[in-house]
Parts: sequence; C-alpha cells; structure tokens
Amino acid sequence: MLNGKGNTVTGTVALEMLALEAENSNNILQSAVSLIPNLASELATSMNGLKELGKVFSFSELKSKVHANFFGAKNVPEDVLSKVFVPTPEGFIGNIDKYQISLDSSVDYYEKVTSVMLREFYVTVAAFVTNKDRKLSIKDDTTKFKGYEAARTDLTKDISSHFSKGNTGRTLFHDAYGSYDEFKKVCKDNNSLTKRLDQIDLKKVADQVKKIVDTLDIAIASAERGDYDKASNEALMNLANGTFELAQQVEFFAATAYRIKALTFAISETEDKIKKL
Repeated sequence: MLNGKGNTVTGTVALEMLALEAENSNNILQSAVSLIPNLASELATSMNGLKELGKVFSFSELKSKVHANFFGAKNVPEDVLSKVFVPTPEGFIGNIDKYQISLDSSVDYYEKVTSVMLREFYVTVAAFVTNKDRKLSIKDDTTKFKGYEAARTDLTKDISSHFSKGNTGRTLFHDAYGSYDEFKKVCKDNNSLTKRLDQIDLKKVADQVKKIVDTLDIAIASAERGDYDKASNEALMNLANGTFELAQQVEFFAATAYRIKALTFAISETEDKIKKL
C-alpha cells in the first residue's frame, strides 16, 4: 500500500508513525488522511482472505466427518494403540485434547470479541463520518484495543506451542492422545466445536468488514475534499487503532477456521484407522 507520498508503508509502520505524531502534535489530521488508508488496506486484505475462505471452506464437508458412529466402536487395548501411527495437523506436537481446547477458546474469542467489535466499530466509523461532535471527541479507546490484542496474543502463543517445524503430521497414538477414552472425548468435543463454527456466517462477516472499509473510505475522501479540517487526535487514533486491531482479529478468525478443519480431518482419519484394528 502506498501512502500519500508514494512510499510503501505497512499497517504496523503506519500506526507507529501516526501514534508518534500524535504524541508531538495536537493536529494529526493530514497524517491520518495519508496513513489510515494503509490500515484500511490491511483490513480489506483480511476481508478478501475471509471471502476466499468461504469459497474453499465447506462446513458440509466438516459435518460429514461427524463422529457419532464412532462412539459405539469396541474398545481397543492401550498396548495395541501404543504401536499405531495416527495423522495430526502438519507440524503438530503435543496433546490433541489440549490443542482442541485452545481452538475452542479461539472461537470464544470470535464470539465474545470480534463479532462485538464488528458491530461497535462500524458504529464508531459511521458516527465519525456523520457527526461533528464525534470528530472532536476526546474519548480514547487505546486501552480497550490493547486488551483485545493481549488476549489474542495469549491464544496465539498457546496455539503456536503445539507446532514445530519439521514434524510430518504423523505420530504415535499415545503421543497425541493420553488414552483411548481421551480420544473418544476429543471426538465428542470436536462435534461440538464444528457445530459452533457452522453457526458463523462467513459471508455475513465479510460483508460487515466491507461496510467498515467503505465507510473509512468515505471519511478519508471527505477530509481530502476539505469537508472538515478539524478532528481530535483521540478520534483519529481510535479509527487507526480500531482498523488495525480488527484486521488482526479477522485474520486470526480465518486461521482458527483453517486449524479446526485440519484437526477435524486428522481426527476423522484416526477414527477410520482405529476401526480397522
């Protein structure tokens, strides 16, 4: 993305530049007009990633992997399972049950944070465009956005701890599952997790993001035309920080959906293997 001076600026750098100027100037409007489009571009990119996810991500495909038929399978001795190699997501290490709990928490994050922010941030951006008082507001949402970031960072670290470069996506049963009973628990929990994911309308999420991007474009175009020449640093930084944070959240949600799909297929293939023992 190019800023107003024709230089390539990432969203992270744009945000840092704007924050630095806000510390040293009481009027960052022109810089905001130049740099917020870089942040909006990253949000648009996350939206496009979500659209692509919708094209290739088949919830019906996941539903076909439901594990209901497995629960009645006969028990398999642990000593037999100890010699069985089972599939895992590529690069996975550690315990599948703990990993799936982390993914469940990631869906919680979408439901409790991202879905709420999609609604609230659209209201913020739309009000900035239409309401003079909101342009001059000194309300600072930095702490709120940093809280969202911290929670997401913790989840990302937890998920990353389950992966290591060089692992092939295949491991011994007891390296991935504590026991046969734990595996059956994982199957049951995976049913619930995929059903939760199925309740999220990817197209609706992408449409919500597009509304925000389009409204940001209106705000920037209006400033460029000179429709307004004053806006508080707080209001402008709220737009910048919110746009960047939402882009990170949408990207995190898309990654979560992919991870759940990969895990579900690995569990299903493990079921098939155990049934043949």
